[in-house]
Amino acid sequence: IDDAKDLVDSIKMLNRIEAVDYVLTSGGAATALEGAKTIAKMVDVASPSLHIMPGGKVTLENLEKIAQKTKAKAFHGRRIY
Repeated sequence: IDDAKDLVDSIKMLNRIEAVDYVLTSGGAATALEGAKTIAKMVDVASPSLHIMPGGKVTLENLEKIAQKTKAKAFHGRRIY
């Protein structure tokens, strides 16, 4: 999804597809922390059944900061223990 022209509009379209439950994204940035503002907008427009999952250099050290900035509930990272 990160290659889409408009990530927020793409989430609005995905809301209509029941088979899609999760969207993994860095918010179009190099890292989830850098894309946190866009990820937060994506979370805001996502339907309750569509979970936006920040990914991209998510670690135990920055997980809480990313969670606060994005309001996401699920995360993807290799070093989250």
